Amino acid sequence: MSCMQYLVWNTFGPIVSSIQYAFDWSDSTLAMMPNWGTITLVLGVFPMCWLLEQKGLKFSIVTASLLVAIGAVLRGITQEEYLFKILSHLGSISNGIAGITVMSVPPALSATWFPPGERTLATFFGQVATQLGTGLSFALGPWLVPGKNLTDNVNEVKGQIYRYLWIEAGAAIGLFLLILLYFPKQPPSPPSASASLPRTDFQEGIKGLIKNKNALLCTVAYGLSGGTFLAWQSVMTLNFQSVGISDKESGRIGLAICAASFISGGIFAYGTDHLKKHMKTTLIILLMLEALSFFWLTLIISQVIAYSSWQLWVSSVAGSAFTFSLAPLFFEYTVELTYPAPEGLVGGLLAGFYNLVGTIFLSLFFAQNIGHLWVNYALVIAAIGKNFEFKNLTNASLTLHLLFSFNTICDFNQGNVSKA
Repeated sequence: MSCMQYLVWNTFGPIVSSIQYAFDWSDSTLAMMPNWGTITLVLGVFPMCWLLEQKGLKFSIVTASLLVAIGAVLRGITQEEYLFKILSHLGSISNGIAGITVMSVPPALSATWFPPGERTLATFFGQVATQLGTGLSFALGPWLVPGKNLTDNVNEVKGQIYRYLWIEAGAAIGLFLLILLYFPKQPPSPPSASASLPRTDFQEGIKGLIKNKNALLCTVAYGLSGGTFLAWQSVMTLNFQSVGISDKESGRIGLAICAASFISGGIFAYGTDHLKKHMKTTLIILLMLEALSFFWLTLIISQVIAYSSWQLWVSSVAGSAFTFSLAPLFFEYTVELTYPAPEGLVGGLLAGFYNLVGTIFLSLFFAQNIGHLWVNYALVIAAIGKNFEFKNLTNASLTLHLLFSFNTICDFNQGNVSKA
C-alpha cells in the first residue's frame, strides 16, 4: 500500500513535458498535485493518529487503501481538460489523506509485530516501499507516456496519459480488495514484553511529546531535509530540465535513486538494530554525507562546475540514498526516546513536520519568476539545519559559508535564485 500510495502521489512528476503539452498545466499546477499530499498530512495527521489508536492497525490500513483507490480512479474519469484538472486535484487530496497512515504507521506496525532486534529493519521496509513507489513512477511514467517528442498528436498523448492513469487505478483497486479480504489484526502473541505493555493514552501522549525536548529536536531534524527532499523529488524533472535532462533520463535517475535508497537504507537499518548505542553517531555521519552530496549537485545544476552526466547521477543518487537512510533511524530513535508514548503518535508527529516543510517548499512554486535552481539550495540548507540540531555546528557553519559565497559570485539564471 505504501508503494501504491507514493506511485499515485508522484504520477505527474516524471511526465512533466507530456502533461504540459496535452493539458497546458503550469509549473504551479504540477507542483500542487504532490503538494496536496503534504497539506492533507499536516492538517489531518493528529485526527488520523487518533483513529489509529482508537480503531487499530487493520481499520486504519483498510481505510487508507480505499482512499488510494478512490484517488486513482478520480483522475481517470475524463479527458476534458477543466474537469480533468479538478478531478486530479480531488484525487491527489484523497491519496494524500491515505499518506498520513502510510507515513505514520510503520513504527506502530513494527512494534506490534516484531521484537526489538528487528524493529528498525521492519520500519525500514515499511518506509522503503514508498521509495519503491516513487521509483516505479519514474520508470512507468516515461515508458507508458513517451510524450510529445514522439508525436505531434495531442489526443494521442492524452490517450497515453489516460491509459497510464487507469493502469494505476486498476492496481489500486486490486490492492484494496486484497487488503479488505485479508489483513491480520494482530499477531497470535506479542513479539516482546514491551509490545504487550499499555501505552499512554492519546491526549497524554501529545502533551508528553510537546514537553519532550528530545522529541521536538528529532522532529525538526528529521523534517528539515526529509521534507525538502520529498518535495524536491516530486519536481526533480523540472529541476533537471535546466541542464537539458529529458523526462526519460530523469526517470532513469529516479529509478536509480530508488535502488540506491533500498540498498543503503537496508544496510544502515540492519546495522543499527545490532549497534543501538551508535545510532546518534550514525545519524550525524549520514547528515554530513547528505549535505556534501547535495552541495555537489547544487554546483552542477548552477553550472559553477562544468556539467557532466556522471557527476549529476552520482551526486543526486548518493544524496538521496543518504537522506532516505535517515528515515527509519529517526523513527526508531525518537520512539525509544519517547517510550511509552504510542508509536503511531510519534510517527505522526515526525511525518507532520516533515510534510509541513514539504508544503512550504512546493508552495514556493506559486511565486512569479522564481525559477527552479533554488530547489538545490533548499536541499543543502535543510541538510545543514539538521546538523545544527545535532550540535555539529562547526561543519554546518563552514558549509553554509561556502554555499552563500558561491551564491554571491555566480550568475544564477538571471537572478532568480538570488531573489528566492
